[in-house]
Amino acid sequence: MEFAEKLLRAAAIIAAVWLMYQLTVIIHESGHLVMAKLTGYRFVSFRIGPLTLVRERGKLKLRNTGWIKGTGGQCIMLPPENRPAETVPVVPYFLGGGLFNLLTALLAVPAGFAAENRYVKAVLILLGFISAAQALLNLIPSGLFVLNDGYQIRQLRNSPADRAVVCNSLRISGHSELSFSEMPEAYFAIPDDTCAYAYIAEMLRGQYMLDCGNFQEAEALFVRCCGRKRTDQRDLYQSEAASSLLLCMLLRGADADEIGQVYDSNLQQYLELAKQRQIDKRCIMYAYQLLFCKDADAAKQEYEAMLRLQSDAPAGDVKTQKMLTAEVQKRAECLSAQA
Repeated sequence: MEFAEKLLRAAAIIAAVWLMYQLTVIIHESGHLVMAKLTGYRFVSFRIGPLTLVRERGKLKLRNTGWIKGTGGQCIMLPPENRPAETVPVVPYFLGGGLFNLLTALLAVPAGFAAENRYVKAVLILLGFISAAQALLNLIPSGLFVLNDGYQIRQLRNSPADRAVVCNSLRISGHSELSFSEMPEAYFAIPDDTCAYAYIAEMLRGQYMLDCGNFQEAEALFVRCCGRKRTDQRDLYQSEAASSLLLCMLLRGADADEIGQVYDSNLQQYLELAKQRQIDKRCIMYAYQLLFCKDADAAKQEYEAMLRLQSDAPAGDVKTQKMLTAEVQKRAECLSAQA
């Protein structure tokens, strides 16, 4: 009985820590939202864990978008569009999360020590200390696992070029109802290589060219992205670029050696996981099965899975994948005619 009580108590402590952590994530993302609203941004989406509240065409929708590596949540806001990207205030947006966690800690810890009820005391002190940890982990500049808010603030504060890249990437995310080709081309401008976030701009420009049907230029940009020195922070962008590069190569009929150099074990693992939630990855695997493997049955399975994802995918992504699917089918018809 004593062992069971200890086990139950340990489970309760673990559950309390987990719940307080989730609460600090909500507080953190709310900080980003409030600070962004105060500087003229508009709401786009708010994610906690795998659940995302999204605004599309004036309506709010709840989606299961899956977990994103290295983050417990994410708040995306649309920057003001009536001013140049490099002049849009982005530092308050990134500062908000850690600031709200710090304020929570400063309020919760003293209130906890002052509380008479031991359960209220424990909850408030626990919330305060976890909030303080969240604030430090986010505000002290670090790129150990992801580029945290402090790193972003330090980089963006004195770099108009980097501010422009971040602002434009937020604008792109904020117009999920549009395909890339329907957005202003200025969103996809590439700064010079002295810009720390040039690799993000190159990848987005490549996606824009892909959506415009300029597959040759898109492939060249994705090759450049993949050729950049790999770091922990750039793994996601390089995996995204390699995925799109694979599609470009399939559409131009690259040989097995070329495909093998890109579609290595790392990319295979990435696509296998990403295609469960992302419609564009299903399109890439559809193209791979149809054009390279020439496996009609496997291609049909990927195509049907892609159709099932359409209802939960952003409207802009659906438009793009319909266009690319048509290009894949056109290429398959050409190969069939040549045979």
